[in-house]
Amino acid sequence: FVESGMSGNQKGNAVKLAAEVDVGEWLDSPDRVFVNAFMKQLDDGFRSAGSTLQQGTTIYGLSGRYQLTARDRIMARFDWQEFDAPAGTLALKEQDLTTIQYSHDQERWQAGVEMQSRGSRYTLGDSDRSATAAARFRMNVTSTLSATVVHQQTVTGPTNNQTTLGVDYQVTPDLGVQATGTYGNKGTSGTAGASLNVGDGKIYV
Repeated sequence: FVESGMSGNQKGNAVKLAAEVDVGEWLDSPDRVFVNAFMKQLDDGFRSAGSTLQQGTTIYGLSGRYQLTARDRIMARFDWQEFDAPAGTLALKEQDLTTIQYSHDQERWQAGVEMQSRGSRYTLGDSDRSATAAARFRMNVTSTLSATVVHQQTVTGPTNNQTTLGVDYQVTPDLGVQATGTYGNKGTSGTAGASLNVGDGKIYV
């Protein structure tokens, strides 16, 4: 790979390995237990999807999905990222992210909970870790109206507690409107928008 730009030529290589296994198939229960694993390594001069954010990194990932019942499933994921940080400087060296989710689906409503932990380690020996828990509930009030509430609670680390309420209304088969409002210890916010189906495409406002 060679890239030419204002700063001159940049050269870099990238390697990615990935695998997915249907473990349930070995246990005579296909499509119930899946395990995925991947490894991705990008040199300093390589751009991933046109972005330089992952240059000089090695990323490992492992995830699993277990279908408990037709309506219940558990998902877990672990990512580990290593950075080519210059020695002797205060820079991010390693980062890990662990996520565990449980979800339950009914015909008119869905609910889920999530636990997430993130850790960072720096070149001079400093480290930090934060953990958050979240719960989500969505209900189809009518065939055209649905409401969602999401709450996030900080377990450890910098406090970032917030609750979000959302409403989706399908005005016509092609036109939908959405609105959300968020209240938290860092402030409040609100958004509103609409989506329109036009032929095979969609317009968002």
